Amino acid sequence: GETRDPSLYLSCRKRWKLIRTYHSYQENEFVESLAEAADQQYLCKNMEPADLENIWILAATWLNLEKAERSVFWYEKTLCFVRELLGENHERYADALVEYARYYHAVSDYDKCEACYDHAVKIYEETGRKYCIRGCVALNRKAILCCGRAEFDGALAIYRDLLSYQIKRYGSQYYGNACLYNNIGRVYEEQGDLTGALQQYQKVLKLLHD
Repeated sequence: GETRDPSLYLSCRKRWKLIRTYHSYQENEFVESLAEAADQQYLCKNMEPADLENIWILAATWLNLEKAERSVFWYEKTLCFVRELLGENHERYADALVEYARYYHAVSDYDKCEACYDHAVKIYEETGRKYCIRGCVALNRKAILCCGRAEFDGALAIYRDLLSYQIKRYGSQYYGNACLYNNIGRVYEEQGDLTGALQQYQKVLKLLHD
């Protein structure tokens, strides 16, 4: 029979998730059939660096379908592949760790989840890529984990670091700063500092309305 490239399925899946958080039972059946097709094709081919992004979408799809056991196979396989191909100090290895952390979060293993983020951030820092897309993802998720343990000073340090970077790179009026001001405000609120929280929320409103 005809062999189709699963990359189109996975690319569509990534964009679908941007607009649809939850799917109906029928939609999940359809998504699962596409995941199965992609799964079988990647099992039958030798992995290449160009496959990594699509395989990570595939692994995340299995997580979204609440089939974590199907996802961990791919997260582990890609991690090993990058380790053998590029070594543990390469930024692509950091990317693989950030993706693998999705699995640990899904199964509520927050210690291993945070270990992945810490290791990834260390690699990004050493390669001068601390604020790349996945580097920022790792930092933001680490801050959330800090808040979950009531380590508010740690969370604030991360959010302020990211805010300082964004202001330096994009300027003080950058809309993306609003999210960080909001996050800082929420941490202040958790600490009981309502005045500090209000000041941060006012910065958000000012930024969005200017």
